[in-house]
Amino acid sequence: MRAAGVRSGIFEEHGNLVWSYRLVDPLMWPRRQDSEFTLAASCQLVRACFSRSWKPVEVHFEHAGPRDRTALEQIFRAPLKFGESANRIVISGEDAARLYRQEDAALAAVLERHIADIAGSAPSPDTISEKVRSLIGIYIGHRPITVAAIAADLNCAPRTLQRRLSGEGTSLRDLVREYRRTLASLHLRDGDATMKGIAATLGYADETVFWRARRSWR
Repeated sequence: MRAAGVRSGIFEEHGNLVWSYRLVDPLMWPRRQDSEFTLAASCQLVRACFSRSWKPVEVHFEHAGPRDRTALEQIFRAPLKFGESANRIVISGEDAARLYRQEDAALAAVLERHIADIAGSAPSPDTISEKVRSLIGIYIGHRPITVAAIAADLNCAPRTLQRRLSGEGTSLRDLVREYRRTLASLHLRDGDATMKGIAATLGYADETVFWRARRSWR
């Protein structure tokens, strides 16, 4: 999903659900206050609606970690990771599948239809490139980004995806490289990130591979 300069989405990884959230506009990055408030409010909402004792498996932040993490650790009650490719809340599959309470079936049906109507009327990216960029932003550094995987998410054949991207003058490889280059420049500008950390964030095997990639960007 993309709206008002934000990309967000949810995917499954190792049996857990991962909700990803990041700001799109480089001028707004990394917006520590926004990221920390949004993720904290989301966790508190889950606790208010389902279980006061709930806690995520992990919480990820795009920005570098503060010197004192005590307040954040008390809020999230979970391991915190900084310098990631997106802000994320990792939820255990068991918690996601657990039935916490029984809702009014008729009311739930009405709400589900209303949500479906809202989702159907929400603006979506005009081009296939924009849709692919949104998925790259969600998955990079956390999940393999392949033509087959992206095509499956977009409900089309891999060859169809390649053809449509080619029609827009680009390719998945070009879009991933562009995204990595932009994200790398943001982390380098932040000043606190290490080359090793940035390489991991961008999904590279190690610093050497990242260094070689940077040379090809110039």
